[in-house]
Amino acid sequence: MARNDDDTAEDPHTIQVRPGQHPDDFAPNHATIQAPRESIASMQPPSMPGPRYELLDEIARGGMGRVVNANDTRLGRIVALKEALALDADSLHRFDRETQITARLEHPSIVPVHDAGKLADGTPFYVMRKIGGRPLEKLVATAGTLNERLALIPHIVAAAHAVAHAHERGIIHRDIKPSNILVSHQNGRPVPKIIDFGIAKASEVRLTDKTLFTAFEQFIG
Repeated sequence: MARNDDDTAEDPHTIQVRPGQHPDDFAPNHATIQAPRESIASMQPPSMPGPRYELLDEIARGGMGRVVNANDTRLGRIVALKEALALDADSLHRFDRETQITARLEHPSIVPVHDAGKLADGTPFYVMRKIGGRPLEKLVATAGTLNERLALIPHIVAAAHAVAHAHERGIIHRDIKPSNILVSHQNGRPVPKIIDFGIAKASEVRLTDKTLFTAFEQFIG
């Protein structure tokens, strides 16, 4: 069937190219799609939270690091935070080793590690439970009678159990002394806590009950 010019003009799908026009001029005009402002805002990277720990007063200081009271803003509690002071490569390696060794130990007479990381300036730290109390060294010095001194024996026994717990996991404290045994109180009862694993040593092979005594003799021999 033949088509005339009128049929072409009436066909809405037919594009008539007039003199001076190019077919590309009739390409569909795609409108720019703009996302709502709310969507754009949600695509932005989340803001980083503020520092979790607010450093407070200093508790103790040594050559390698110091311990301070710190406010855990996330959980709303006071903790003990130990940060490195010596920042050379060897000292940082030792601090990291101390952190990992202490975190491996879970015993009532060993202060537990809650967290570890770096402060805003890059200084490494680890966080422990905040405990009070007095060093066993001072308790011995103030025990004037035989009965008072005998009352301290359970603290020594508990500390010995904690040392055995560490040895079973291949960890040797290497600095056990009365000043590194802190006697605190929990639920009204005295509980000794071994502190400062700064020069502790971890064996490469985990000790078992059968090899504990032999390995311990090798360490102290």
